[in-house]
Amino acid sequence: MLVLCVISVLSLLSVGLAAPLSCADLLRPLKMNSTNHILGKWIFIAESTEVPGGREYAAKEWITGWLQISPGLQNNTVKELQMINIGGKCISMTSEMTMENNMENNTFTSTGPLPYSQTYLNTCPDCLLVQQKLSLVSKYSTLYIFSKRKELTSAELEVFKKQVDCLNLPPAVFTKPQKDSCPDPTQDNSKTLDLSKVIELLSDKIDLKKTLEEMISKLQLGSNKAD
Repeated sequence: MLVLCVISVLSLLSVGLAAPLSCADLLRPLKMNSTNHILGKWIFIAESTEVPGGREYAAKEWITGWLQISPGLQNNTVKELQMINIGGKCISMTSEMTMENNMENNTFTSTGPLPYSQTYLNTCPDCLLVQQKLSLVSKYSTLYIFSKRKELTSAELEVFKKQVDCLNLPPAVFTKPQKDSCPDPTQDNSKTLDLSKVIELLSDKIDLKKTLEEMISKLQLGSNKAD
């Protein structure tokens, strides 16, 4: 027992004496030999976004959410099913992502109507850290963290907050994963709004990208006036 106590103390001392991680270390892309590491169901824990109005809306309305990643039709693609509970309403969105070049930079781009890319970064073993870049008026960065667990440790959350700071993003918004989440729409879609279908319908009638650019420009203008 004494040996275990000594080992524990030495372990704590080594952690305390370790040099703090640099932003380069904290934002290092995840090395993947295949997409297997990112497959499966992940629980939304938090996000930090620079999309105008995005943080305020999420802080007010976002309750819970999860992400299901499955293999795509091609070896270099994955299919994403996002499900979120916004203000008590279940909203789903499906998209297919294609990996650029090779596994080293693990950057995926969307093949859908919205132009965005995302990169998976190093994080805790059963977590998924995603930096997403949406290209509209300019590029808007968002950092998401998911986990197989409903709750991260305080140390893990501190690392995430430092990663947010390294990207100069606003303070993160945290979900309430202990609350009931939305059901899988592939099993029960009676109470789910499929945003993918809405976007598809809108894309046939309006220039979706242009419309979003105009909306974000108005939000930016309003924010500048408030400042």
